[in-house]
Formats: sequence, C-alpha cells, structure tokens
Amino acid sequence: MAILKRMGSILVTGAAAAAVITLGASSAFAAAKVTTWTITPGGAFTVKAASATLTDDTSNNSLNCTGTTTSPSLKFKSTLKSGTGLAGAKIGKITGVTFAHCSVDGFAVTMTATLPWHINLTSPTSTAGTVNGTITGIKAVLAVSAVGCTGNVGGKVAGSGGSIAFTYTNPTTSTGAGTLTISPSTTTSKLFASNVNGCLGVVNNGDQFSISATASTTHQVITTP
Repeated sequence: MAILKRMGSILVTGAAAAAVITLGASSAFAAAKVTTWTITPGGAFTVKAASATLTDDTSNNSLNCTGTTTSPSLKFKSTLKSGTGLAGAKIGKITGVTFAHCSVDGFAVTMTATLPWHINLTSPTSTAGTVNGTITGIKAVLAVSAVGCTGNVGGKVAGSGGSIAFTYTNPTTSTGAGTLTISPSTTTSKLFASNVNGCLGVVNNGDQFSISATASTTHQVITTP
C-alpha cells in the first residue's frame, strides 16, 4: 500500500508539473504575440506641419521653424504599405523631407536630409483610433551659412541613423486628414549632433535633440486587426 501511495503521489506531482509547464508555455506564446496592422488605403502619405521646433536639449537652445498651412515648415513625402496583417517595422518609407522657414537667433538655418527614413508602428494606445510609432534612420546636415556653422544630426554613433517617436490619430471622416504628433522627449527622441564645425559652442558634438510638431496628413486609417 505504501508503494501504491508513493506511486500515486508521483503521478499527481508529475501531472501538476506538466500543467504548470503547459500554462507557462501558453503564457510565453501569448506574451510573444506580435501586433500586426491594417492600413487603408495605403500608398501616398504626406505629412505637413505649419510650425516645428528642433531643440538642443543639452544646451537648451531651440531652432524655430514657422511657416503656414500652405507653406509648411516641416513636410514629409512618404508611402505606407497597404493591406492587413502587416508587420510594424518599416511599414512606411519617407523619401522627401522639407525643413523650411527655420532660424536661430535671427540666422536662417537649412537642412539637407539623407534619405530614405523609415516609418514604424509600435503599439496601439489606450485612446481609440490612435497608435504609437517611430521614424528611424534619420540622418541630416544642418547649416547656418551666415556664421559658417554646420553639423550632422543622426544616431548617437556618428554616421548612424537617429530616431523620433510619434503618435498618429486616424481621420474622423471618410475623406478627412489624420494627425501626426511628434512630442519633445529626450527619452523617446534619439537624435544627436556630430561633426559639428564653426558653431561657436552653441551646438557641440554629442548634444541630444528633440523635435516638436503637430502635422496634418493625407487620409490613412491605421488599425490593429
């Protein structure tokens, strides 16, 4: 009888352990589930912001860009993939960037971008119709020609691409515009200065930057299945 009791105990313990392992595996698979996306209609995705601010968060200096809705200070010409079950990584590509009407201390500033940059979707938010994303692969040269100041903006390692985070809010009508918001944050913005020359200590290598802008976009609806 003692032997039978012992065998029964072993069987119960083994079954319990198997149940725990199965439950753990199911939880792991659930945690590893990848969010996929549906984009309608996809294709051309133009982003326009009348005003934008590029801030050197290390020195607390700001580059202000003030345009209009018809002559925006920040404009992205891009495309989005179309369909369902789409992976969020590189779901869109930015092939044109305009950074205009910008100045610092009264001096005009120009920007030349190295393209493409990439649009990525990362997660839905707690607000219906709004999603989180990033723009990665950011590389650009800023110049203040009047004082001979130039510098690169990109990743922390010189020559690498930087990134910024955004939220996108779907249109509220069947043909209306969406809204893309870039909020200034040293946590979510991974933009750094490198190869800085002639900037008189206003900007230095390694300075971290963030961007602030609220932009109107062409009609695109982005959801999770």
